[in-house]
Amino acid sequence: MPAIEPRDAVDNPGDETDQGTILRVYDQHAAAEYERLGRSLLHRVEFVLTAELLDEFVVPGAEVLDAGSGPGRYAEYLLGRGCRVGLTDLSADSLQLFEERIEPRLADRVLFCRQGTATDLGWLPSGSFDAVLLMGPLYHLVGHDERRTALQEARRVLRPGGVLVAAYISPYRPLMQAVEEGDQREVEHLRAGGTTVHLGMQQHRSWPREARAELDAAGFEILRTRSLQGLAALMDRDTIAAQDPETFFAMLRATCEVPDLLGATLHFVCVARRPPA
Repeated sequence: MPAIEPRDAVDNPGDETDQGTILRVYDQHAAAEYERLGRSLLHRVEFVLTAELLDEFVVPGAEVLDAGSGPGRYAEYLLGRGCRVGLTDLSADSLQLFEERIEPRLADRVLFCRQGTATDLGWLPSGSFDAVLLMGPLYHLVGHDERRTALQEARRVLRPGGVLVAAYISPYRPLMQAVEEGDQREVEHLRAGGTTVHLGMQQHRSWPREARAELDAAGFEILRTRSLQGLAALMDRDTIAAQDPETFFAMLRATCEVPDLLGATLHFVCVARRPPA
């Protein structure tokens, strides 16, 4: 497997996003981020509902770019399905954790493991991937121009007809908290989506309508939008822990694409396509 390559243009002084803080946080919490998607039923459903979309839209044997891969949980899943995957992320520790963990039988399917940012993929040729994952950049990039650049770069490196799978964080939870606390200013701030802070990092929170508008403006054809926690985001932890996993996942699966509920979640994901030439 290719060794981690040196980072490129991580600290761009023109960016609105504080990439140095993101790098430090994910270096510090790389192992916790890998474990997060298995920590509880609420976290597991995020992985399960995302993996189902990967099964549907990313064919075995596809060449995939995981931009903002973190420690590579989804990259590892796709490698296990016979895909060839290239990873890039700001956090060198996250990439190192991936390399240390990946099974030897899968290592020859790793195209590269390179430190960098989703807004600068100029080192990759155009039209070189069947699918691109943006499972973090579109909420870590707080500037509209930065998110637009990441989407333009993703579209450029996709082959015609290639698929983008992009994750977003909803304003739902902090908006609900602001209402509970009577913080009218924060309510007004989050009604249209906006920036919040988590672990010292700014995060852009998007409603599904904003996400779809950005994808449309970047030239993508939107195929699906799916809530990743859905009604479980309304439930307390003890109630979730008491659920039968199979039944719980089935109920969330049955409701995760109801249009009127898409924003009432922690995360949602959009699947979009670069139109055929």
